Amino acid sequence: MDFKRLKKHTNAWFWASLIVSVAFVAAIPGLVLSAVHGITFLLVICIVCLAGGFYAMPILWMNFGNTVGFKRLLVAVDAENLYTVAELSSHLGKTPAQVRDKLKAAIQKRYITDYLFVDDALVLNENRKQRKKVAGNQCRNCGAPLVMTDDGLVCPYCGALFVEPAEQKKA
Repeated sequence: MDFKRLKKHTNAWFWASLIVSVAFVAAIPGLVLSAVHGITFLLVICIVCLAGGFYAMPILWMNFGNTVGFKRLLVAVDAENLYTVAELSSHLGKTPAQVRDKLKAAIQKRYITDYLFVDDALVLNENRKQRKKVAGNQCRNCGAPLVMTDDGLVCPYCGALFVEPAEQKKA
């Protein structure tokens, strides 16, 4: 679980929402005062803040709320060990379809890591990073097993490079 990443996104949505909300509210008296005193530059800024805040403010607060909802999901999975859609649905008070969508979004946004979503359940991802293929040959210098690379067979210990006989004929 990446609570750090979630907190970073939650804070970003919160501050963006708060700034736009304050600018929207401050633009109302600013519009009146700039119109009365004939300050055109300030009038234009207030109009932009009002129009932008009117459209952007609800969207920003909804995104903030959605991000906060991910925290409830992550706590349910991490601290309460709930891994199936049915368990999470019951615990969070949401429909199974909503929980499925939220889990997929959390995995996509990388809030949930180290798990795979299989058959309506989170399963621990036990896949390991693949390593280079080890060749059956041994290094003539130190006897270590050779590793196959694009350049040929390489000894990971002494760094000796051995070109396969088939490739030597081509060169």
